[in-house]
Amino acid sequence: MIRAIRDNWALFAGMAMLMMANGLLATLLSIRGSEIGFSETMIGVMQAGYPVGALIGCVIAPRLVERVGHVRAFGALASLCSVAAVVHLVTDDAGTWTAMRVLAGFCFPGLYVISESWLNAKVSNAQRAAVLSIYFVVQTGGAAVGQALVGFGDATVLFAITSVLISLSLIPLLLSVKPAPDYVAPDRLPFAKLLAISPTAVLGAGINGVSQSAFYVALSLYGLALGKSVAEATGLLVVGTLAGAAVQMPVGWLSDKMD
Repeated sequence: MIRAIRDNWALFAGMAMLMMANGLLATLLSIRGSEIGFSETMIGVMQAGYPVGALIGCVIAPRLVERVGHVRAFGALASLCSVAAVVHLVTDDAGTWTAMRVLAGFCFPGLYVISESWLNAKVSNAQRAAVLSIYFVVQTGGAAVGQALVGFGDATVLFAITSVLISLSLIPLLLSVKPAPDYVAPDRLPFAKLLAISPTAVLGAGINGVSQSAFYVALSLYGLALGKSVAEATGLLVVGTLAGAAVQMPVGWLSDKMD
C-alpha cells in the first residue's frame, strides 16, 4: 500500500490541486451568479452545462489517451480547464458562463478518467479498492478545501486562484520520474450490457448523480436564502464533502476484504 502511494504521489498531488480548483469554481459560480443578479433558474441552467460536457468528455478522454498518452492528455485538458476559469473573470454574460461550464464539464471528468485509468493500470487487484479509496479521499478532501476558500476572498481573486491551481496541478506529473503506464484500449461495453451485469450499480450511479448535482449547486444558495453569510453557506458544503471523504478508506478496505 505504501509503495503504491509512493509510486503514484504525482497523480495524487495533481488531483488534490485540481479538486481544490473544481470545488472552488463550482461553488463560486453559484455564489457569484446570485450576487450579480442571475435567477436561481439561470444558475441551475448554467451549472447543468457541467454534466452535459461531462457526458462528452467521458467518451472522448479515453480516445485522447490512446492517441497521445496519459501525461499529454492530462496537460491538454487541464489547460482548457484553466481557460474556462479565467473567462469568468472577463464577462458576466450568462450564455458565456454556461458555455464555460460545458467546457469545464468536458475537461474535469476527462481528467478523472485519465487519472483512474492510470491508477487501475498501476495497482494489483488485491489493493485496488484501498488505493482508489485514497484517491477519492484526495478528491473529496481537495474539493472541500476549495469550497472553504469561497468564503474568504474577492470573486476576482478566487477565479484567478482557480486558474493558478489548475496550472500547478500539471507540475507534479510533468516532473515525476515514474513513467505513466502504457495505455491498453479497453473493450467497448454497451450500456445495455452494463445494465444487465449490474443493475444496482447503474441505478445507484444515476441516483448519486442526481443527488450530488442538487447538493453541490443548491445547498450554498439555500444557505444564502436563509440569511447566512457566504462563509457560512459554503461551510455547509464543506462539512458534507468532508463527511464523504472520511468514509472512503474504511469502505475501500472492506471492499478488498469481502464481496
